[in-house]
Parts: sequence; structure tokens; C-alpha cells
Amino acid sequence: MLREDTWGNGYATHAAQQVVVLAFTTAGLDRVEAMHHPATSAFGRVPTKAGFTRAGTSDRHTEDGTAVPYPVYVLTAPPTRGRTTAP
Repeated sequence: MLREDTWGNGYATHAAQQVVVLAFTTAGLDRVEAMHHPATSAFGRVPTKAGFTRAGTSDRHTEDGTAVPYPVYVLTAPPTRGRTTAP
């Protein structure tokens, strides 16, 4: 979460890009998903700028049981050239 007075400076996008690098290199993941609260639609630009693609929605339930559809974004690791698997 960022304070409102820091919005619009690219901090969230930079952080998302760094998480992607960490996920695909150090953690060895092949897929990363991102979500944001639908009331903060401006934050939907963050995953898009970081290379994610909108994949749909996922219902999250509030304390009163109401389902809120959160936008879901997906990014898959690029294929690695020369990747080999152990025998």
C-alpha cells in the first residue's frame, strides 16, 4: 500500500516489476497473478505496465458475505533458452 501523496510516481509499477524479476529468477516461479480492489481501478494500470494481462475476475467475500469481483491479472515466465531438466 502506498500513501496517497506518493501516487503517480511509478513506485507501485517499479515494485511490481521487481517482484516479477524475483519470482521468475530467485523463486523459480513460472506464473504470477495480481489482483486489486475494484474500487481502486487506477491501480489496474500497475500490473498492465508490469507486463501482466487481464485474465478475468475472482470473487472475494466481505465480512457480511457479499461477493466482490476482483480483477485478476496473469504473467507467465518467458521460455528459457537452453533450459535442461535433470535426468
